[in-house]
Amino acid sequence: MSKKLNILMFSGEYDKALAALILANSAKEMGLDVTLFFSFWGLLLVRDPEKMTLEDKTAYVKMFELVTPNGIEELPLSKLNMAGIGKRMLQEMMEDVEDRA
Repeated sequence: MSKKLNILMFSGEYDKALAALILANSAKEMGLDVTLFFSFWGLLLVRDPEKMTLEDKTAYVKMFELVTPNGIEELPLSKLNMAGIGKRMLQEMMEDVEDRA
């Protein structure tokens, strides 16, 4: 019987998504069957900003789409986002560790 990992991605925040994707990749490397299920705000991680359009949508849907992140690069941090500065600091710290490896 093979081991499995199911992850529900329901947050649209960068650090939470990053953690879940690291877990998924690690489990896959260990030979587990991995399933990622995206719902609610997690759908922001998989929608293609190039294919998004406001055509044939209600006024509420248009307003909602205008205030949600437009792709993975625009996702905020869950805490300490500081108008985007916190996310950039986190990315630079990860790049520094990667450069030293």
